[in-house]
Amino acid sequence: MDRTDRFNSLNKLSIEKRLLKVFRKTTILLSMTGVIACVAMGIVSYQYSYALKHYGFAQGDIGKAMTVFADSRSALRAVIGYLDAGSISEQQEIYFDKRDSFTTYFNSITEQCNYSEAKKICDNISSVIDDYWTLSDEIIRQGATSDVNASNNAQRLEMNKLTPEYDTIYGYMKQLMDCYVTKGNAYKRQLNIIEFVCIAVILLL
Repeated sequence: MDRTDRFNSLNKLSIEKRLLKVFRKTTILLSMTGVIACVAMGIVSYQYSYALKHYGFAQGDIGKAMTVFADSRSALRAVIGYLDAGSISEQQEIYFDKRDSFTTYFNSITEQCNYSEAKKICDNISSVIDDYWTLSDEIIRQGATSDVNASNNAQRLEMNKLTPEYDTIYGYMKQLMDCYVTKGNAYKRQLNIIEFVCIAVILLL
C-alpha cells in the first residue's frame, strides 16, 4: 500500500479511530527511541568505563611510578653524598619507601597490560629492574657512611654503573606512557564516532 492509499484509508476512519491509530504509532516510535537511547547510553557508559580503567588509571600509575623512581634516585644520591648520620638515615628511609612504592605501582601496571605492545615494554622493564634495585641497594649499603672514601666510591659506582641502568628503565617507562597515551587517544576517537552515530539514530527517529 502506497502513501496515497494509506492516506485515503486513514481518512475513511472516524476521528476517534484516526487519533487512536496515530497515537499508537507515535507511542511505538517514541518507545523505540527511548529503548535505543537507553541502549546507546549503556554502550557509551561501558566504553568510557573501559577506557578509564585500561587507559586513564594505567597512565596515572605509570606517571606515579616514574615520579617515585626518580625520587628514589634522588634519595640514593643524598645518602651517598651526605656525611651527617641523621640526614643519611632520613634519606635512606625515603629511598626504601620510594623503591617499595615503585614496585607497587609497577605491579599494578603489569596487571593492567591488555595489549601486546605494552606487555612487551613491561617485560623489558621486568628483565632489568631486579638487577637495578640489587645494585642500588648495594650502593646504599656502601655509601651510607660518614667515611669520605667510602662515600666517594659509592658515588663513582652510582655514576658509572647505576646511571646507565636508570636511564634505560626510565626510557622504557616513558615508552610505556607514550604507548598508553597513543592508545587512549585512538580509543577516544572511536568513542566520539559511537556517540555521533547514536545521536544521529535517535535524532532520525
